[in-house]
Amino acid sequence: MRSWSRWSPGDDVLTFSPKLVALDIDGTLLVNSPDTGQVEELITAPVVAAVNRAYDAGAHIVLATGRSTFGITRIWELLGLPRDGRRTISVASNGSVTFRYPPVEVRSTETFDARKIVLMLLEEVPNAAVAVEEVGVGYRLNRPFPDGEITGEMVLQSVEELVAEPVTRVIIRDPHSSEEEFLALAEKVGLQGTNYFIGWTAWLDIAPEGISKASALADVAAELGIDQADVLAIGDGRNDIEMLQWAGRGVAMGQSPLEVQEAADDVTETVSNDGVAFELSRWFPVDGTPGGVTGDVVRRFVATLEARDWDGWSALLHEDVVYELPQTRERVRGRDTLLRFNREFPGDWHLRAKRVVADGEHGVLWLAARVGDSAEGDAVAFLTVVDGLVTEVVEFWPAGYEPPPGREHLTERW
Repeated sequence: MRSWSRWSPGDDVLTFSPKLVALDIDGTLLVNSPDTGQVEELITAPVVAAVNRAYDAGAHIVLATGRSTFGITRIWELLGLPRDGRRTISVASNGSVTFRYPPVEVRSTETFDARKIVLMLLEEVPNAAVAVEEVGVGYRLNRPFPDGEITGEMVLQSVEELVAEPVTRVIIRDPHSSEEEFLALAEKVGLQGTNYFIGWTAWLDIAPEGISKASALADVAAELGIDQADVLAIGDGRNDIEMLQWAGRGVAMGQSPLEVQEAADDVTETVSNDGVAFELSRWFPVDGTPGGVTGDVVRRFVATLEARDWDGWSALLHEDVVYELPQTRERVRGRDTLLRFNREFPGDWHLRAKRVVADGEHGVLWLAARVGDSAEGDAVAFLTVVDGLVTEVVEFWPAGYEPPPGREHLTERW
């Protein structure tokens, strides 16, 4: 992740307020099967509620996906958006198409000459299915795709007919090959002059050079008068990498491939565990409930500590805060002492909030910690937050241990 480089939680976590929220669909809003990639077009209630809270708070919601236009409108319906006679903008076909809705009004298209690339790829995988997009209609294709993978009107044509004119998008699909084989194919062929993405299996999505979700979102944000720094983007696939890197805050879903997580500023829960809702609740908590405030304080507690933003971190602590480690039978009393305890803690340590659950004045934190390049280890902390300040922290690690020497002057034992 980029959490320890470009994203500076110590400063931004206190001031970041997303004005545009860009959401991938498959694997982000919708759960897809790890074996087939097929999705069930159902969005869970917590995710729908979180997206609507962001919308009601004034954030522009943009769906940014590899889907074509006719595969996106149903998702807006599932979200119950837009409302109040407003229209939304969607990024379709990995950035090659943008449109307003409702009704569908194509806003922009980008095309390229795909003939040379398609013929070159078919020399390597002669039995592959090829589809080119007909914006707002469906696809022209040389042979049928597996059921359910693409939707809309289907017209069978020869390969020469498919690539006779510039197109917005080309999909190469071989049900008999693997994702790894297509990754090797893309590297072997080179695909100069295009932007391409490998999907969840032997699926190669080719777009015009320089066109991606990021480039389309930059154009949308400019129209809306929104700075790049005020964009929150969430996605799970390789076609989301540019978007996550471009956005002011890019968040990868918990089940994302490693290269996607490494491109992001942070990693949320998996799609099966409502990762979008967890991330959005950080910035758009449930209005009027103490649990929303508590969850936000707990997340800031970790982020400012990770950033060594000692002023920001201590500002979250009550002056009489109590920190306990039952496994070492240590207790630290008071804000100033706890601040010193952490400032003097040895090693190149790093922390990450994997999950936060809050209810009223109580928060539970699932914490990932590492030192240097070591593997992450898990801990669980229970925090009490009163009037926006942390009054108590009780922290548990997987196994008991004796406290290291050198901090006796800051702790008491029982």
